[in-house]
Amino acid sequence: MSKVFLSAFETDNRHPAFPQEKLNQLFTKYLSTVQCLIRNTSSKEEANAVLQEVNERVKKYAVGKNYIEYRKASVISEQQFSKGPLQLPELYKDLYSDHNGATAYQRMEMYYDEVSDYLNTVYAKRQLPDDIVHVTCTGFSSPSPVQDLISTKALKTGVSNCFYNDCYAAFPAIKMAAGILFNPLLKNQNSVDLVHTEMLSLHVDIRNITPENLVVMSLFGDGFVTYNASKYDASTNSKGLIVSKIKEHIIAGSAEHMQWKIDSHNFKITLTPFVPGFIHDAIEGFVNELIEDSSMSMNDWINNAIWAIHPGGPKILDLIQKKLGLTDQSMKYSWKILKEHGNMSSATIPHIWKAIIDDDKVPAGMPVISLAFGPGLTACGMLMEKR
Repeated sequence: MSKVFLSAFETDNRHPAFPQEKLNQLFTKYLSTVQCLIRNTSSKEEANAVLQEVNERVKKYAVGKNYIEYRKASVISEQQFSKGPLQLPELYKDLYSDHNGATAYQRMEMYYDEVSDYLNTVYAKRQLPDDIVHVTCTGFSSPSPVQDLISTKALKTGVSNCFYNDCYAAFPAIKMAAGILFNPLLKNQNSVDLVHTEMLSLHVDIRNITPENLVVMSLFGDGFVTYNASKYDASTNSKGLIVSKIKEHIIAGSAEHMQWKIDSHNFKITLTPFVPGFIHDAIEGFVNELIEDSSMSMNDWINNAIWAIHPGGPKILDLIQKKLGLTDQSMKYSWKILKEHGNMSSATIPHIWKAIIDDDKVPAGMPVISLAFGPGLTACGMLMEKR
């Protein structure tokens, strides 16, 4: 049976990650400023009351440092954390005249510039593959930054786009890569890079202080990662993950509970409190179908495998762990990436895979089961083995 081999993972080190506590405090200031503008406050006392209200709501609903210690926010710099008058980033430079922040067009220009810089950094030293699958849900430009990169560097590398599958997008992206590698209509396609470019910080909504928005504001971070898919060759000496099966399933009746749509200024996420419940009810049946033709029983997978689960949020990881009876050890890489990066949408799962590959304590031959969820509600699963 033909299998796909994932290797050569590279994450982005161009920007520092900021402490969760500092980011939550900074966005509390932005939220409070906008609320004062919306409410047309006219005194220092009124402004202080707004700040206190927002601060209490952030403390109550936002994801705290006990779950996430650091996140990347490419639109923020150290300058914004300085004491004194509020230092506004480019995204919110006209905040006092337009409390919506930058327009969608301006945000996409920022996305294009940031992704172009990332790609130039990566491919200054990385060999161009036969094809690149570009994965993102946070930006759009046509031609894309990847297409522009190829137009200046080579004519033989193809570009395939995997857009707007959100948190589970690595799975359809790998399906696309497999289709390129094993397609009889394509000749000599042996190497496909998958490039994830997610800038969630572009889409923080500082206009409302609903519990849902405060969770989103504090959960998501920026993430960039590149890795390679090739036809698995048992003689390879490279470290990586061998993919043997991918499954995708849309949970019935759940579509309205997770959405990612274009708003007037930013992309807007809908994430209702019912999402964890849908996943909780569907997960056991989905996993049983995923592993049904494997050589391991459910008990074997639970006790003798690593579970690389997309950390949509702490509650989702907790519910899955308890529902399936998984140990802290089997899920430690999911919790580790959540703590170190937050939820980076499609880039999160590849970060977890990289952590497994890089850990020499995980032996070759270790089975890995990977799960992710996104709008639809869509559940995706993959069976792998560490090489």
